[in-house]
This record gives sequence, C-alpha cells and structure tokens, in this order.
Amino acid sequence: MYFIFEFIKTIKLLILYSLSSRNLNDSGSPTPNPYLDSNLFARFGIALFYAIISHSEFVCYFLVILNQINNASILSLPLPLMVFLWGCLSVPRPTKTFWISVITYTEIIIVFKYIFSFPVWPWVTRYDSSPFWLPRILGIYQNDSSEELDLFLLLALFFHRFMLKVSLNFITF
Repeated sequence: MYFIFEFIKTIKLLILYSLSSRNLNDSGSPTPNPYLDSNLFARFGIALFYAIISHSEFVCYFLVILNQINNASILSLPLPLMVFLWGCLSVPRPTKTFWISVITYTEIIIVFKYIFSFPVWPWVTRYDSSPFWLPRILGIYQNDSSEELDLFLLLALFFHRFMLKVSLNFITF
C-alpha cells in the first residue's frame, strides 16, 4: 500500500513540476531556464522519464507480476515469491543481494526455456492445449510471448542495477 501512495505522490509532483512556469532564485526574481521555456508536453515527458528512472524498482516489480500472469508456471513462481517475501519486506529498500538473485534466477529461466525449446524433446513437436499438461505446468513448453517478456524483465533488472550504481547527475536534457 505504501508503494501506491508513493507513486501517487510522485505523479502529483510530476504534474506540479511540469506545469510550473517560473523558476525563482533565492531573492525571488525569476531566472532564465531553457527547460521552462520548452513545450508543456516536453516538460511532462522529461519529468515522467525522471520519475521512471527514480522509481525503477516499481517497474521491475510490475514486470515480475506481469511475467507471472503471462507464464503462470512452476518455473516462474519463485520470482513473485522473492519480490513479495523478500524485496517488498526489506526496509528501506531491497539489498544488492536481492537484485543479483532476481537477475540470476531470470537468467536461469531464460537458459532453461532455450534448452527445452529444441526439437529433440518430445513435447516440442506435440502440443496439448490442456492446462494440466506437464510441460505447461513446469513452464518449459514453446510459447511465443514468454521469451520476449523474460528478456524485457531481464533488461529492466539490468537497467535498475545500472541506476543503483550511478547517479542521475549525468542524465540531463
């Protein structure tokens, strides 16, 4: 619940910051700022970009949940369990060990799905639409959308680790 309130507060600040038309210095007089002279939509886009990179862990959490909704298998089940039982309960934020564990497990999932996608396995050539088909329960059957979502999750996790390592000072518009 805390994450939702934090996200709403960030959106409010985004809107207020993008709608502000004056930049006042310490004496109260306006200072020239090329950012404030730009288009309203450009300012909102820039503010939205900064909000996303400042809260990139929420993007990772969302993609883990979306991955579980899309795959719903035993192989992808530890990711949301790690997020809800380790990541969300860490105060004030998850540790480096948590993010490395999630990245490693996501890489293992991608390698397993790649190995089991070769036609030497009997379930690759035969497809059963039953939800209780063993390769579907395990998460090793051939699915078109799950590989892209796994790779997108891995990309978001690497982006989050990169944002934890560097400061935001070098990203300017």
